[in-house]
Amino acid sequence: MRNRLKRILSIAICVLLIVGTFATFAADSEDNKTEVLQPEIKISEDYQNKIGLLMKLGILDESYYEMENTVSRKEFAKVLCTLSNLGEPYFDESSTFLDVDPANEYAKYISTAKRLGLISGYSTDVFKPDDVISIIEALVGSVKVLGYDGIARAKGGYPKGYLSVIRDKDLDDNLNADTNRAISKKEVVELCYNALHTEIAKVLSIKDDDSTIFSVSEKTLLNQAFNLKYHKGVVEGIDITKLRGENNIPPYCILIDDIMMSIGSTTPNSLLGYYVEAYYSDKDGKKTLSYICKKVDKNQELEINLEDIYDVENNTISYTDKNGKTKKQAYSGTIAVVFNGASTKKPLTM
Repeated sequence: MRNRLKRILSIAICVLLIVGTFATFAADSEDNKTEVLQPEIKISEDYQNKIGLLMKLGILDESYYEMENTVSRKEFAKVLCTLSNLGEPYFDESSTFLDVDPANEYAKYISTAKRLGLISGYSTDVFKPDDVISIIEALVGSVKVLGYDGIARAKGGYPKGYLSVIRDKDLDDNLNADTNRAISKKEVVELCYNALHTEIAKVLSIKDDDSTIFSVSEKTLLNQAFNLKYHKGVVEGIDITKLRGENNIPPYCILIDDIMMSIGSTTPNSLLGYYVEAYYSDKDGKKTLSYICKKVDKNQELEINLEDIYDVENNTISYTDKNGKTKKQAYSGTIAVVFNGASTKKPLTM
């Protein structure tokens, strides 16, 4: 039996849009034996990229794949703590509410968020931890995490001043316009992603009349709280292989545009030629990739089996598709050709 070598031409910068699915099972309440398949929840590539980043940073957990579920006030207190990334949360009796059980798993997050001024209760003693949190309440929390609380109060306070800051900083992108509605887990993902990419505010000075002067930092929450940088561009080379020129990429390294970095614990080897979003640390000039994903709607991909090609001429590939139909695909004369893991200047030929 002879081996068949399947060679695939990757044309231009490419991406394969991925649609994931999430299924849940419910056990029969009587005999605990029957499993019923619930309707599948389609997860977009964009959502997968965002929740993947937030899980990598420890901000959210996999429960946020349950996109339509609402979020309680105690759950969102935890989100504010992990989004701030200001250290390990702890419970303090002097900074809590009477209706919060100290033994509850969320007590330390509620206590820490109150101590940091990120949440407030219905009164000094009442927090109602099990109530759902609204979109506007969650957005106000993100305003406080980013340091804009004083600016929002100066603009009129709740809700007008906060809404002004929220819209100015696009913190409500991809959130429901009805901000008084209970926020969903999907919207929490969007809110956290928006906050991470927003510049933080910092206090410059406090005047004698107690008024405060703020400035907007060049650093985002991603930079400040997680010591990560963000870059989007084309993966020009990975682990020895390069799209063009000499194959001089060091082992376990990736080149995105002109930025070289170690791949760290990531596995980006399949992303050569793709337009990506990359998150990386930069310590004393040593760059290490932390998270990478394909940029949505920035790539196109076409795979053609060599055995289906019957002509290559004038920058056009003629081939037969899986249905036996004749197809033609034009390509740029400056196309990058990678053959057996190495770039080559040889043109595409039969």
